[in-house]
Amino acid sequence: MKRLVTIVLASLLIAAHIPAEATAGAVFEDTEVTGQASTTNEELTGFRVGRKTTGSTIVAPYSGSSFDVSTPEGPPPDDFQDLTGPAFGVFFAYNLGGPVWLQTELFYSRRGSRIEEAEAEYAYKLDYLEVPLLLRLVPLKGAVSPVLLGGPYGSLLLKARGVATIEGRSEAEDIKELFKSADYGLKLGAGMQFRAGRLLLLVEGRYTHGLADIAKELEEGSVRNRGLALLLGVGF
Repeated sequence: MKRLVTIVLASLLIAAHIPAEATAGAVFEDTEVTGQASTTNEELTGFRVGRKTTGSTIVAPYSGSSFDVSTPEGPPPDDFQDLTGPAFGVFFAYNLGGPVWLQTELFYSRRGSRIEEAEAEYAYKLDYLEVPLLLRLVPLKGAVSPVLLGGPYGSLLLKARGVATIEGRSEAEDIKELFKSADYGLKLGAGMQFRAGRLLLLVEGRYTHGLADIAKELEEGSVRNRGLALLLGVGF
């Protein structure tokens, strides 16, 4: 019994003299977390320990779109001109390893086109909720790096209006019944990212190439979305 008590006391004395730095270092090595939203609870989140994640807002100071029209009916394709409109949303990016990231977004975007004739204009304004799924390549590890990205997107038509403007007076009508409720296609882009501490600044140009025929009642031909946008983003 005396020998057992002696062994227990010796163990306590050894534990009391382990340096605090060594204990803290062991805990840190075991629960390393890199990047905001990374976690050690892999079973609950599906993320790997140490993977970097980032997400925040993105807006488009310029977003231009038009229709790619191929139909013997209606105005000639060359009559359809670019339409500018709002675009903004949020993004979330997850590092797959090295320079490759997987990025998804929830994006509000206006698509459409317009036709001008003398002093009159008719604009097709289609508002979509887009969900792109993009592969993002960031080849450099420094504070400044070029960025390449591309991937598919799907979108849901929220609202569609036709706006006629004659001699400065405008009148709008609901034209949602003329268009299908969903669109899909591809997005390609390139830009630069700038990192200052935990703050990430993004400048990107993107091209949207719609693959779906969005017109509902055309007997011949098709109407597809096309678009160019300049995007500014802030991530953390």
